[in-house]
Amino acid sequence: MLFKNSVKYKLLRLVCLQAGLFVLVLASLWLINPRWVFWHQVESPHITESLKAFKHHYGMLNTLNLNLAKLRAHSAPRANELEKIGIELHQQIQGIKSASLTAQQHFKLDFTVLINFLFNYKSKVATLDPTLESYDQQLWDTLIYFSRIQSEFFYIVDEIERFDSEKAAQELKNAQNSLLIWGLTSLMIIILGFVIALNYARIWQKQIANLLNQVYRLSADDYTLTSEEQSDDELGYLARAFGEAVDRIKKKNA
Repeated sequence: MLFKNSVKYKLLRLVCLQAGLFVLVLASLWLINPRWVFWHQVESPHITESLKAFKHHYGMLNTLNLNLAKLRAHSAPRANELEKIGIELHQQIQGIKSASLTAQQHFKLDFTVLINFLFNYKSKVATLDPTLESYDQQLWDTLIYFSRIQSEFFYIVDEIERFDSEKAAQELKNAQNSLLIWGLTSLMIIILGFVIALNYARIWQKQIANLLNQVYRLSADDYTLTSEEQSDDELGYLARAFGEAVDRIKKKNA
């Protein structure tokens, strides 16, 4: 008897069929949504560094604005103090501008308004002249103008967080849908294997019952056995061999 006709082969074929279907479904889901299990995507290092740099430079701008506010307490601030603040302000603005380029492409945000506010703020600081009578008013207007930069910064941060939350929610939804499909498909594959296994069990049960019936009839000297269609596995082979043995016994007793 060939191995491919054996019970063991049939069971192995059933297991391999189920495993193949599982792999096929898993590969299909992975092609549709590669991160359906590990749905959370860590931001790339250059995005993370850009956001850190963006927040760092904004913090330095706040510090410079506070330093500028302290000059109001001086009756006659020195020109080099304003110049030093202007130089540092230029460096921080350039840093924010550089960091915003990467963030703008990734988060689809427009940093133009913020950059314009920053350069206008820089122009106001550059035009401050302690020798003018209107210096206090100019300085006050400059400090008040910085509130626009703060508002725009908070708006950008909120938009970034909203973008991240919406993206995470969509990825989680996709992962849940993929898991649902995987669960339902796995259940169908298990049911299919269960049905095939029950069919095998029904055939084998019938063959065993037929063999037992023939044995009981043979023990009662009843040789009128009817041949039934047998499977091509070990049980079928046993049934045919048993039938041939009964035929030989009948010929000897004839």
